[in-house]
This record gives sequence, C-alpha cells and structure tokens, in this order.
Amino acid sequence: MGRQLHVWIPTNRAYDDGRPKAMDGLNELIDSNRTDRQMGARVEKDNVEWCTFFIRRAMHSQHWRPMQDKRHAKPCEVILEFVEANRRRDVSNIVGGGMKYVLDALTRTRYDRRGRVTKPGAAAIYDDSMRWLTNCTTWVRVDPRKPGIQVTVTMEDE
Repeated sequence: MGRQLHVWIPTNRAYDDGRPKAMDGLNELIDSNRTDRQMGARVEKDNVEWCTFFIRRAMHSQHWRPMQDKRHAKPCEVILEFVEANRRRDVSNIVGGGMKYVLDALTRTRYDRRGRVTKPGAAAIYDDSMRWLTNCTTWVRVDPRKPGIQVTVTMEDE
C-alpha cells in the first residue's frame, strides 16, 4: 500500500430550514442540462470547484504533491464513500453525479491554447483514464447530520 490522501467534502446544499441536503446527483445534473445548456455547465462547474477547494486544502495539509507533470505521475486508486442525508435517492443517481464531480476535481487543471483554464482540478491524480486510475470503489451510507463525500486516494508504489 502506498501513500494515502484523505479528503472530506461536505455538502454544498441545504433545505429551506437549514438542514444539510446531499450533494447534486445525476438527476440534478440532467435536469439542469435539460433546462438550459449553460445552466447545466454552471451546475457542473460549481460542484467541481467546490470539490476542488477541499481536495487542494487536504493536499496542502497532508503534503500531497500535485501530479501536473506526466513524468512524476503514478497510478492511483480512489475510494469514494457517499454520505447521504436520507435513503430517498437511487444509488445510481448518487454515485453517477458525485463520481463525475469528484474525479474531475481530482485530476490536473487543463488549459486551452491561449492559457485559459478549461477544466479546473487539484491534480491529486494525473488523469481519470484507466492508465492513471486503476480502481475506483464506491460506498453509500446515511448520516442525516453530516452528508458529503469521503475521498481516499492511494498512490500505488512502483
């Protein structure tokens, strides 16, 4: 077993009465894309940036070196534990949306030809392709007081 990075990403949503609500899932992403293409892109970007913030903070505190350069990159395994506020949503909805946001946030930042950011990311893993992400395991549990996502990244020893 190699080095590990542990990240807690709290939910970014709440009910009207202030109780925490689970993060956006696949259904919310699809609904926003059906409403308006720009709205769908905004929902995805907001969720990825939310996850990126907490991943970068954890990387800094745990001295996890960013993998922006292919020469220094190593394959990794990721464990995602989704913590839901209740049992109302389907597992496919929870995992589908949440996995997209977290894996995009874990990968490196990408730029266009003009040097503008096209895809923000924390670079905890080099890429979410099969070459760099060897295994991705998901779990779902319920905690109404503290919904969010627990992320564990394990860098493989080579």
